Parts: sequence; structure tokens; C-alpha cells
Amino acid sequence: MHIFNIVKNRIKSATKELLGHVNNIEISVESPKNKSHGDIATNAAMVLTKPLGKKPLEVAEKLVSILKKDNQLLEYVESFDVVEPGFINISLKKSCLFKFLLELNNEGLKAFDDDIRIGNNRKINIEFGSPNPTGPMHIGHARGAIYGDITCRLLRKCGFNVTAEYYINDAGAQIDKLVGSLYIRYRQLLGDEIEIPEGFYPGEYLIDLAKQLLSERGKKVPQNDPYIRKFAVYEMMQLIKKDLKALGVEHDIFTSENSLIGRGLVEEAIEILESKGLIYHGVLEKPKGNADDDWEPREQLLFRSTKFGDDSDRAIIKSDGSYSYFASDIALHLDKLRRGYDELFLVLGADHAGYINRITAAVQGLSNNTVKMNVIVNQLVNIYKDGKPIRMSKRKGNFVTVNDLLEELSPDILRFAMLMQKNNTIIDIDCDKMLEKSKENPVFYIQYAHTRIASIIRNAHKSKIFTAEEMSIDQIDESIVYNFKPNDPIDYTLLESELETDLIKVLIQFPRIIELAAIHKEPHRIVYYLYELANHLHSIWNAGISESEMRCIIDDNLKLSRARIALVYGVALVIYCGLDIIGVKPLLEM
Repeated sequence: MHIFNIVKNRIKSATKELLGHVNNIEISVESPKNKSHGDIATNAAMVLTKPLGKKPLEVAEKLVSILKKDNQLLEYVESFDVVEPGFINISLKKSCLFKFLLELNNEGLKAFDDDIRIGNNRKINIEFGSPNPTGPMHIGHARGAIYGDITCRLLRKCGFNVTAEYYINDAGAQIDKLVGSLYIRYRQLLGDEIEIPEGFYPGEYLIDLAKQLLSERGKKVPQNDPYIRKFAVYEMMQLIKKDLKALGVEHDIFTSENSLIGRGLVEEAIEILESKGLIYHGVLEKPKGNADDDWEPREQLLFRSTKFGDDSDRAIIKSDGSYSYFASDIALHLDKLRRGYDELFLVLGADHAGYINRITAAVQGLSNNTVKMNVIVNQLVNIYKDGKPIRMSKRKGNFVTVNDLLEELSPDILRFAMLMQKNNTIIDIDCDKMLEKSKENPVFYIQYAHTRIASIIRNAHKSKIFTAEEMSIDQIDESIVYNFKPNDPIDYTLLESELETDLIKVLIQFPRIIELAAIHKEPHRIVYYLYELANHLHSIWNAGISESEMRCIIDDNLKLSRARIALVYGVALVIYCGLDIIGVKPLLEM
């Protein structure tokens, strides 16, 4: 059951009765932050104020008068309350809460799948976690990779047809520097006293690669040997793929910049834009503030990105005849468009925020503004241990690598940590706090809630309140398996305490939270929600410690015990579903 959608659909019916149509009318139906404002709040009356030409409170009263006659809605709703400036607050019947819990437990892990299918198999491409193949991944790359992976999992859960893509920048100046750095390390192994020039890659990880090159090719490899470039890129990508696997990040396809150039897609993209009058020869003004890597004080082939809102036109071919970095990106997005995606997403690090307008303009130009381009920027990550920033790795470069981080935190904890804040906010990750067994550590707090429920169910078996055949949470091989087949109906109406009904009210929000997280591409909402859910579960547990009548297992009250244990079983199901989107497995013991 998705009660928020049920209520929204009934309000739309009332809106149509008032207005005669619902075209271009978008209303919100949300959970109020203040408990005293009911269980669901809507701004429908304020949205209708302008088309009806009436005051919000007057519109709200009219809407409520229609809703009070809606028998379908009244099956779930206890009362309506109109408050200034025109909100309608709705309180749900307890029978609605019990029906939700019944359906949740009976349907299990697939309880919400049909309710949250907002994607309608819409074909989406998400490019993320694509550092240049010049060294191991660092913590900034890790944030983008984890965010992208979880967003893909979230959108697939909501019925989108998602392709996760990695773009390999295996052409251009950065790879030239990588090859040059590797060759210097190779010559050093042969006894040559050569220093790594400024701007090249000084990380000692290239020494291992140079040893491998020496072993495979011997002592007489010329600097211009094309094998070195191929070898360097391949080995760097193997290193990056190893880091991605360690983080639990998966991509469906890896697209090579060199392959795009080899297929002639750069020239083809330029021809398409030129046919639309979007390419010309000109001289760009020197950029103010941050320099543009492709700027030259000479005539270049330029793309009219200002036509689409960019602050400057952009270089396609430089004065020396070489392609700009941007030219290959245009070719990549032409390739994506030809694969038939309905919408494109690009996840970038904070240092690439200035790239948003130009790539958006390119997609608009190539697609005649028919395919939406969404660029999402992830902010910086700071890592602390013992109250101090983790030092850079001399072995691997002048940055903190994914391997450095995974020596401090497990992949599951790291995936959680990267969702502690919204993606456009700088994250400070304190390794010591992320390992604490306390309420302040969301990873522990949420996992502890699940282990508590597993413990309650094991005790229910011992007390013969449920048999293992009726209810169980077990680990079978690598999977957590949930089983709910009670021999007798559960009397959920016995869940009368405020703590119990409040917990169910949090549970009913889950489908809406998943929808909102998918719509806004904000998977951190799931962590926040799971933390709140865990807090309610722990509150009931703590109440049982101080008040015996609030315990889940009451020796002389079998029916109430069964109802309470069925309630916490439903919490375990939702925790699993939320963690599954994050890519983390719930624990049965801690």
C-alpha cells in the first residue's frame, strides 16, 4: 500500500471536480514534520488558488467538503484539518495503519515494488566514477563512484531502465604525462638519474608498473613505442577496476575516448553541429577567474555554447589542429544519444563544476533540445582519524587513495559515510566515529536495530510464540531470507500504544521516501529515513526495559506478543529494502 499516492489520487479527483481538469496541476502530498499536523499534508488548495481566483483557505474548505464525501478516501482517513495559509492536514485511521502492516508482512521484500514503479522503463544513462586512468582512485573519486552506484540501484528499484557508464579518458595530454612518467620510472630502473618533472605523476605506484614493463619488454624499449601507452592505460584501468570492485561499485559499460576517435565520432559530431550553424572559427576572450584549459589567444574552431546559456563559446579544435578535451566529450554524448536514452546524467567532482554549462549546451545542440542533460556535482570529502586529517600516501601519490580509506573503514561503512550529507555538501568523515557503537553512528544504529529484531524473533521461537516455519530471518549462503507464514491471523488492532502506532506511521512513509529520493536523485534521504526508523524501534525496546507491559514478549499475552513481534518483523523488512538500495547487507548479529 502506498497511502500517499492513494490520497494524492483522491485529491486529484476532487481537484477535477472543482476545476474541471487537472492539466498542469502538480500538488504535493507529504508527511508533515510536526506530528501535531496529522499524518499527511497537502498544498492542493494553494496550488488551485490562482486558477480558481479564490483565497487558499476558501479553496481548502471546498476541497475538504468534496473529500469528505469520497468513500474510497474515507476508508483510510479519520479527519481533515484546514490550517493557514491553506494547508490541508489529514489524519489516518488506525485501521489504515494495520492494513499497511498486514500487507507489508504478507508481501515481504516485494511489498512496494508495484507502488514505486515511477520509471515506466524510461531509459536512462548515468556516467559516474570516471577518473582519468593515470593512477589509483582517491577519496573524491570514491564519493562520486558510490553516489552514482547507489543512484543507479535506486532508479532501477523505481522501474527505470538504467545504464551505468564509465568513460575512459585514454587520449590527450594527461595520458601523455602518464606515459612520460612511466618511461622515466623505467629509465630509473635501468640506472639513469632522471627526475620526475613538475606536472607529471610522481606516485611510486608507477615503479611497480615500470618493473612489469621491464620484465615483459626488456631493457631496450624506445620512448615512442606505442605499446607503452596501451600497457599504461590497461594497467591503470585494472587498478581502478580493482578499487571500484572493493567499493562494491558496478558499471554496465566502459567507453574509451580512443575508440570514439577511432570510429570517427568526433568529426561526425562536429559536422552535425556545423550543419546546425553551431560551429565557427573565432578567437575567445581570455576567461576571467579560473582558466579554461582549452583557451588560446588564437583562432580556433568553436562551438556556440552561449546560444544555450553558457557564459562563453568553447573550443573544439585548437590552433595546432588537435581536438580539445571537450570535443571528445561531445562525441561521447552523440554516441549516448544514438543508443536511445530518454535522459542523460553526468556525475562530476567539485573541481569540474565549471563544465556543467558546456556539456549541457552540447547535448541540447546535438538532440535539438529533446533529451535532457542532468549534471550532478559531488562536493569534497575530508577524512579524519584521531582528530587529524589522514595523511597523503607517498606510495600512491599526493592524495588519500581508496585503499588508504579501506584500511580504516569497511566498504559498507564507507558507502554509508558517503551518504551522511547531501551530495552538494562537503563531507567530513571521522573514521573513529564511524566505528563507534553508539546512537551517533548511523551505520551501527541502523544495523543494531536489525540485529535486535533478529534476536527478538529467535527468542520468540524459544518462547514458542512463533515457530521457525511461521516467522524467521536467516542467512542462507550469501543472502538474508525472510519468512512470514503465520498459522493463525495476527491481530494488529492490539497495537494500541502511541509508540507502536508512531512506528507504523514511520513505516508507511517508506514508499514515498524511495520515490522522493529517486525523483531528486538524493539517496541520502534513505539513510536519514532508516535512522529515524531505527530510532523508533530502539524506543520501543527501551520502553520494554522500563515497563514490562511494553515488551515484545509477554508471557501471559500470546496474541499481543505475536502482534508486536509481527510489527518489528515489518521493520526488519523495510530496513533490508533500504539497505539493499544502498548496497549494504543487514546483520543478524553484532
